[in-house]
Amino acid sequence: MGKTRVISLIFLFAALAWMVMIFCFSAQTADDSSDLSSGLLVGILRGIVPHWEARSAAEQLQILDKFHTIFRKFAHFTEYGILGILWTMSTRSGYWEKKSCKAWRIVLPFCICLLNAVSDEIHQLFVEGRSGEFRDVCIDFSGACTGILLLTFFVFLLRKNHNKRKQSC
Repeated sequence: MGKTRVISLIFLFAALAWMVMIFCFSAQTADDSSDLSSGLLVGILRGIVPHWEARSAAEQLQILDKFHTIFRKFAHFTEYGILGILWTMSTRSGYWEKKSCKAWRIVLPFCICLLNAVSDEIHQLFVEGRSGEFRDVCIDFSGACTGILLLTFFVFLLRKNHNKRKQSC
């Protein structure tokens, strides 16, 4: 098996593993999901809010409530941004690069991420206390699009810089 095929398979398995992780997070009940995100957010707030420990429990809860929804939506955006990057890396690796047209290498990650976002929200309809929301599909897909486009732009810049170096030698 060639090096490019191994790299392609590594990114493919990483993307699939990331999708499994997203599925597992979506399978959590509303209480478990909220407890997890609240715990992570409290850890962050301890580091950035002045005198966090000196504040009363009511003040801490008020600050936590203010940022909780934003934090959860940012987490959705980020996890799908990573998913978009992984799928793009999978389709841009040497093996697939030789097997498909350039448009397909971009379209496939978009389609997979959108289908995963939709199926994720449908899945949540069957989980205790959770709901499937179109808004979350939009947030998830926006994160995926951002990841795909940022990586595509980054690769474009790297190739442009590489070509300049080749020409100057």
